[in-house]
Amino acid sequence: RADSKPPPTASALIVETLIKRRREVARDPKRVDGDVAEDVCRWMIQHDKEKDIQEHGCAVLRNMACDSSHLASIFSASGVKAVTQAMKGHKTNAQVQEQGCGALSNFACGDPAAKEAVSSAGALALIKEAMQGHAANAGVQEFAISATWNLSARHAENQAAVAELGLIELIV
Repeated sequence: RADSKPPPTASALIVETLIKRRREVARDPKRVDGDVAEDVCRWMIQHDKEKDIQEHGCAVLRNMACDSSHLASIFSASGVKAVTQAMKGHKTNAQVQEQGCGALSNFACGDPAAKEAVSSAGALALIKEAMQGHAANAGVQEFAISATWNLSARHAENQAAVAELGLIELIV
């Protein structure tokens, strides 16, 4: 039939699933299965050129990390790698940068080992690039500042890196 729509692509189905998961996790992160992180990270890594998958994948991981009980599953599923690769691959996309900074912020909230894992993946340099590349975007700036704070709070090495990278000057 001429008026029938073609079947949705695999990428479109993944984006649809990610949007659904994003809403579920935002409503109640405690009710989310730990396998969600594994699926999200796998999709992000497999479809690294798809900006919508990267944006919504980062958002799901950001929301999941609001509940610290999900951090182990996020880290074991290579969540830091998925987010940093998304930010590297989509530097000009403000939504990916915003959600990526938000995810990094929540990953680094509190636990010194988590801060170390996030910072050793080059997060501070990516945060700086996001701030510089999207200086007029309030969402990027908000999550970038939050990530900088969480990474540097009670972590002398990251505090030194923040100063060395010039992040303080970007913030004030």
